[in-house]
Amino acid sequence: VIAAEARTLLAAMADKGQAKCAPTAVAIDAIAPATAARLVIEGINTKQLRNGWTANAVLEGCPEAAPSRLIVLRMADNSLLVRVINTGESLTTASQMRDTSANAAMAAVMAIRKAVPGCEGDGLTMGDTRVASRGDDLGPDVYGTRFVGSWSEVWRFAACGASADVTIGFKADGNGGVFSNVRGGETAITKP
Repeated sequence: VIAAEARTLLAAMADKGQAKCAPTAVAIDAIAPATAARLVIEGINTKQLRNGWTANAVLEGCPEAAPSRLIVLRMADNSLLVRVINTGESLTTASQMRDTSANAAMAAVMAIRKAVPGCEGDGLTMGDTRVASRGDDLGPDVYGTRFVGSWSEVWRFAACGASADVTIGFKADGNGGVFSNVRGGETAITKP
């Protein structure tokens, strides 16, 4: 069921130009509970959700595409809602990614504007993400979030034919959240 929902969602994203290609099939792996992630726990507390998980969707027919990370929500009416969090690898929760993405996007736009004169950042899209480093203090994933440790990630954004790789440092706050540090000065640009 999750694979079918993910395939439909990713095909629609490809039709809108939001994904690299429409998969012919989707294989699901790395399903893990996300009950401690803020989005899920708040939904359970307000009785909008019953549970939540993350999963990776490996896209068949898209050889260049990184796996898509999904959030799978069991709604109060027992239906499933599947959404793409990001493509590539990330240790953040959906809420942490959402909370950090505006600052990361701003760093990308500023770097792209310097590299591509006249670019206003219109049509900025977020591309693949990757984990750049894991601190020695990084604790395990506990029901979808990390309570101790630090790590860094690189998130790719694109606009005006250029790509910006933005480095972000994360440190768990001990309560299921993170402190994030968008390192705009470390942004790497690839121009056309």
